Amino acid sequence: MITFKQYVVGILGNIATFFSFVPFLPNIIHKIRGVKFANFSKVYFSSNVILDNRYPEKIKIEKGVVFATGSLITAHSFVPKNNKVVGKKEIIKSIYIGHNVFIGANAIILPGTYLAEGCYVAAGAVVSGRFKKDCLIAGNPAIVKRRTKS
Repeated sequence: MITFKQYVVGILGNIATFFSFVPFLPNIIHKIRGVKFANFSKVYFSSNVILDNRYPEKIKIEKGVVFATGSLITAHSFVPKNNKVVGKKEIIKSIYIGHNVFIGANAIILPGTYLAEGCYVAAGAVVSGRFKKDCLIAGNPAIVKRRTKS
């Protein structure tokens, strides 16, 4: 069951996604929604970026992060009532996105993901788990392809 607060937070998330063409407006709206920013003015959102519409307070973003078009960050998994395939419990886990991380177009960041400083997430990657600094992450499921710095 979605609470009234989650409903309002979801609507604000949709507004932030829609107004991505206005500089810093998505940043401000996401901060109001509860997303934790180290410095919200040093984060760039491209068009159609979705930050979890039910649990935005579970997302922490450091400065210098760039979200490319269509990227999705979700801190929860939705489970329909009486679902026998995935179980009955919803998964809710925090997400950490470190300094100077790039999230590629249409990448999906799943609950519990930790991206250390300097990670580069390739377009279309489905990311789950902990990744050390300065890694190129790609694929479905995403794996480290190589280091970005020696």
